[in-house]
Amino acid sequence: MNNHIQPPLKGRCSVNPLRGILLFVLLGQAIPAFGQDDFVIDAATAEAWVFQNHGDRPQAEKAIAAQLEISITQINRKFSLTSEQEQTLRLAASGDIKRFFDSADLVIKKISGLKVGQNEFNDAWQLTIPIQQKMRQGLFADNSLFQKVLYNILEPAQSEALIEAEKELLARKLKALVNASIAQIEFSIPLTSTQRNKLSGLLIDKLKDVSLDHEYVQYLILLRLAQFDKDVLASFLDDQQIEGLQEFKNNLESIEAFLEQQGIIEKEPNDG
Repeated sequence: MNNHIQPPLKGRCSVNPLRGILLFVLLGQAIPAFGQDDFVIDAATAEAWVFQNHGDRPQAEKAIAAQLEISITQINRKFSLTSEQEQTLRLAASGDIKRFFDSADLVIKKISGLKVGQNEFNDAWQLTIPIQQKMRQGLFADNSLFQKVLYNILEPAQSEALIEAEKELLARKLKALVNASIAQIEFSIPLTSTQRNKLSGLLIDKLKDVSLDHEYVQYLILLRLAQFDKDVLASFLDDQQIEGLQEFKNNLESIEAFLEQQGIIEKEPNDG
């Protein structure tokens, strides 16, 4: 864990200061204290923001190299690649890696040395988000040169098998995220096994349009969970549990306001 200050989220929610602080806490962001002097983003801080848990470029390079070896090992295990196929994949991966670090270096160069106040501080942080997202998603995932080349070097039957395997992986990932979200509400709203499975199934159906690599996917899931119609919930939850979900939804107002402000979700129209 690095000691570099973590930035706030972009924008100021149109809620009171207490809710603003709650938003920082819920999203795991440290709340920076700005005095009269502006904050200067040094090179080390810029790298820490861009590469997040990896801290700096050398550590990010090691993590990506390990990620590549895992990917190739998994593919080899399924399809027994020839040495020529593996070499072709590694060449494609090198292209993905170069593009990634070229983009990262541009952002680091752009924000390093900036003297910023609160608003500019938020704007600088926003520049790093695409790089962070790419690291989380993996450099060799969908739309990467690695993936495109992989489908080209495999036989048709192998490509179909790969597509099915990826669908299964996505389904398992979604189920894991949904179960993690349900576990959060069970701290205050205990559920039976039957209720948990019913709620999980409803959530999975409701989340088919959500990218699991989205930066705020866990919060989107929690919001979807809190948005079920009472009549739907009444078919398998009791009144006390439904009331607990409503209280849980109220606690998400700051997150909902932030996601609306960022354009991640649409703002619900006011009645009347």
